[in-house]
Amino acid sequence: MAELSLDIMPKRSSYGDGAFVRSLAIHSPSPERASLAMEDTVHSFQIDFSHHDGLVTAVTARWDRHPMNSCEGATTALESLVGKALTSDLFEMARQTDVSQQCTHLFDMFSFAIKHVSEGRADCRYDVVIPDVPGGPVVATLSIDGEEALALGLDDYQTIVWPEACKGVSVFKGFMAWVRANAPNEQWDHYYLLQKALFVGRVQTMDVESMLGQRANRSGPNDGTCFGSQ
Repeated sequence: MAELSLDIMPKRSSYGDGAFVRSLAIHSPSPERASLAMEDTVHSFQIDFSHHDGLVTAVTARWDRHPMNSCEGATTALESLVGKALTSDLFEMARQTDVSQQCTHLFDMFSFAIKHVSEGRADCRYDVVIPDVPGGPVVATLSIDGEEALALGLDDYQTIVWPEACKGVSVFKGFMAWVRANAPNEQWDHYYLLQKALFVGRVQTMDVESMLGQRANRSGPNDGTCFGSQ
């Protein structure tokens, strides 16, 4: 049976009366420990990790909500990251890891928390809100500790229509390469978090409930691309 693309997924009839929200909180209870909690419409999880002399020494994680039954064991896959170096490069962890064996969302947020800790940042909360907009561009806004940090207007959750400097850029095709070449370094994290939220935020338009009990690749990841699709 052919896979359904995101473009032809069954549409949610109530789209227009809500918003996609993703919240991420990072907390360091002691100098060599850190914890992150992330929640959105589809996911809810917590990751705790320890580090010493610039290396990850332990990782534990738990799900409160995940979209597919095959996601369950992805929390233990993070244990393979013990021994990796703390780094301020968001993508260094991915260069050293077979990301197809990880949950994309656990791994992305863990990589972000590693950067956060490596730079000695204070505890922080990040919120992305994308209100439903039937028939028009959506606006994705990132706030940090309650203060707006970045907003993008997008067609179909993927092609930027404003601000003018980003117009026409797809957030799913070479986006971070474009960001590194065109945006100030201090904003790279902001674009990263918005991109990751937009990737999942498209679920707002979909009648996901109608897909219950069907193969995950009909509504989500292609086979072999993440832990849950192996």
